[in-house]
Amino acid sequence: MSDSVLRQIMATHILNFEAARDREGRLCLNKAGAVPGLSGRVPGKVSERVAALITEGAFGKAELAAVEAVARYTDKVVGIAKDPGVELVLRDCCWQAGPKSANEVVQLALGLDVTGVLDETGRGTLRGAEQSPQHLLRSLKQARCDIGGLVSGADEKRWSAVTRLGLSLSPRRYVGDGLRVAQVA
Repeated sequence: MSDSVLRQIMATHILNFEAARDREGRLCLNKAGAVPGLSGRVPGKVSERVAALITEGAFGKAELAAVEAVARYTDKVVGIAKDPGVELVLRDCCWQAGPKSANEVVQLALGLDVTGVLDETGRGTLRGAEQSPQHLLRSLKQARCDIGGLVSGADEKRWSAVTRLGLSLSPRRYVGDGLRVAQVA
């Protein structure tokens, strides 16, 4: 799967956590005429353009524009992680609280000093931790809870869902089990 397709998949999932949708699954506006989830995170012109597309009934174009807006904002954390599942979690952290907070989550999960700036030592430590993405993703979830605090059950549900999605995007490392199954068959 190409990086651009993964980027779009990740942004779509993040948008789906935030967006209000009608019964047909189309993006909706709130009472103020804004797109929930985009306002305050992306430039006003982008949010206004998505809202205008929804008002015009161009729901497909609105969806594409909203996904691209999420992707562009969260591109700030691209390159920090090599594992796509870890990248999804960092993109979600970035979307919810900004890139500095995403760095803080990584630092806390790795047991580093929490400064909000991920230096080369931190990136190297992350590369080593990515060798066990399942463990790292669970540590990142715990760090998100510790830094962000659990505001509600909805937050816990979202963070659990993002972690599950991250696990589904991380490469599997069960070669031994796969060989054992192949030998049995």
